[in-house]
Amino acid sequence: MDEKLKSVRETLKQTVLLDVTVSQGEKKKIMNSLTKKEKKRIPYAYYFSFVGVVAILFILLIPTISEQLNTTSSVIKSIEDQIIEEIGTEVFIPEFTDYPILSAEIIYPPIGDKRDLVVVYSKEKGILQNKEYIKQHEEDTNSRVLYGIYNGEPHWLFRITYNTSKINVSDSVDTMTINGIDVQYTKVNIGNSNMLIAHFNVGKGSYTTEFTLTENITEDRAFEIIETITKENNS
Repeated sequence: MDEKLKSVRETLKQTVLLDVTVSQGEKKKIMNSLTKKEKKRIPYAYYFSFVGVVAILFILLIPTISEQLNTTSSVIKSIEDQIIEEIGTEVFIPEFTDYPILSAEIIYPPIGDKRDLVVVYSKEKGILQNKEYIKQHEEDTNSRVLYGIYNGEPHWLFRITYNTSKINVSDSVDTMTINGIDVQYTKVNIGNSNMLIAHFNVGKGSYTTEFTLTENITEDRAFEIIETITKENNS
């Protein structure tokens, strides 16, 4: 306590606190008010600086937070105009956080004017193939690569093909109605791989989905993906 405060206190002891009739509680309050240290306030400059830093960090983190919340990487959105140019209409192609897209390409059949949009998915994206590889692939398959090609690991888990024409499938395959659309499917063994292949018509075109059944893609998961496509095309 500084000398000035001591002097005031002693004066009060000799005057106010002795001559004025007050209760013990009131005396205590008066004494406390004289000895209580004044709280230091945070300067406004520091306060606004802190708020400003927080705001800047939040703005910088928005893209990262947004990417984590999104379930898709908007690959299809980035090539949407090219798809419409080639196919003549918008095409729904699902995207998944767990299954990155390795490639998306338009394949031109030898005859006729129909076209296939083929999108390949895997568990790991891998690295982008070089330009020479992509050019050779386009020549070999008579295609136009819109996105990729990434090498993937494994090479591919499943692929979704949209065709600009309808598909007629043999009556020998199984049929399941999903979201009002008849999905014809079959399970086959190719090499050492078990596969689920499904076809269904929508609007003016059709989809073919091919799944390599593994622990990464079970039969139930395959039908969940098919359900996603049929739901979007029947909404």
